[in-house]
Amino acid sequence: MVTAAETARPPITRRRAALLIATLSGGGIISALQQTLVMPVLSVAPQRYGVTADDASWLLTAVLLAGVVAPPVVTRLADLFGRRRMLVVTLALLVAGSIVAALPLSFGWVLVGRALQGSATALLPIGISILAEVLPRQRIALGIALMSATLAVGGAAGLPLSGLLFELSGFAGVFGVTAVLGAIALPVVLIVVPRTPPRAVGRFDWSGALVLSTALVSIMLVISKGTAWGWTSMPTLGLLGAGLVLLTIFGIMQARSTSPLIELGQLASRPVRWTNLATVLASMAMFANMLIATFELAIPAREGGPSLGVVETGLALLPIGAVSVVATPLVARMLNRLGARMTLCVGSALMAMGFAAHLATDHQLGWILVNSVVVAIGAAMAFAAMPLLVLRFAPAEDAATANGINSLMRFFGFAAASAILGVVAALPSAAGSLLDPLDIASAGACMIAVLAAVAALAIPRRRLLAGG
Repeated sequence: MVTAAETARPPITRRRAALLIATLSGGGIISALQQTLVMPVLSVAPQRYGVTADDASWLLTAVLLAGVVAPPVVTRLADLFGRRRMLVVTLALLVAGSIVAALPLSFGWVLVGRALQGSATALLPIGISILAEVLPRQRIALGIALMSATLAVGGAAGLPLSGLLFELSGFAGVFGVTAVLGAIALPVVLIVVPRTPPRAVGRFDWSGALVLSTALVSIMLVISKGTAWGWTSMPTLGLLGAGLVLLTIFGIMQARSTSPLIELGQLASRPVRWTNLATVLASMAMFANMLIATFELAIPAREGGPSLGVVETGLALLPIGAVSVVATPLVARMLNRLGARMTLCVGSALMAMGFAAHLATDHQLGWILVNSVVVAIGAAMAFAAMPLLVLRFAPAEDAATANGINSLMRFFGFAAASAILGVVAALPSAAGSLLDPLDIASAGACMIAVLAAVAALAIPRRRLLAGG
């Protein structure tokens, strides 16, 4: 079996490689932007669309649901029919969804647009698989580190940008900006990204994709709506049961298929299993960092906090995203010297240290930013290492699919962190208590980051890219 990390590479100039990395990273930023742009303006959506606050929350839920379906499905299509082709299709869906959401249509159509926007989550794994296939071997670590950093950059930039766009042009601007950026990116992708032949053979498993998508949507609904519906309510338990049953049926279907959507044997192998577990845990810690910092920055001045508004909070969070890019050369050197396995372990441990510092310091602006930046640097290390580990153990013909599954693990980690933090934030702050809700959240995130480091150590040392 030839792995994705061992394929022969066509010649590519240094300038062309830099353009390719910049183009794909730009696509990743656009994808991350559409996930966070709507968050600061959710509170005014009910008045704009004439719906309840619970209905308005579907502006975010629609993206989450599409976001869990797209990575495994679209990346399999990319392996079968061409990665550049599916990259263009995904960008086109993002542009179309952004236009639909920005138009003065009914709320139902806005949700359709948001779901189309959510398909852009497949951009990251497809882009990473293209970089691994095309870049010279010595440039892969840098390229993937930059591509991975786009999650933090786009996510952090979306918060202050949302407030500015809303002030200028309302929801049309909030949703329309990704249409403009995507329309600019499309021709650049067609010019810069090389056309590569399909790597996988066989047919696309449409029935398996339908069953898996339904199962993932059911489980994501439980995670995203469980707090609102009640964790023991009939809708929550019913959807959870349906999702688990459908996953079981999907497993049986894949075992019998001659052209499975996902190679379950590969997914269950020790290297991939531990990598995906570390991915879920590290993703939970990374997203918890953004949420905890957001809550801390909003603490009223009378309680010793910075008392920042929405736009000010977004601007204060920009360094958390920017540090991911600034740290990229350091991360690339770590990957080449320590290997992906140890970089993932060190990054997770650094995240744990940052959360521990949250517990040891007060809620002053300076400490919030310093502690959050420490976690962000650790997250940059961890997120750059994950794709390299996946690529090392994935067959070349399944590289996009394998990264799609790993991207799905990241998405579930983000959603799980959001759900857990929502429950913790709702806890009352008892007078005289040693820990307030944010301290509880920081302590929990610290433990999760430690577990991510332990999971990284459990990944086998053999055959790891960059000497891991």
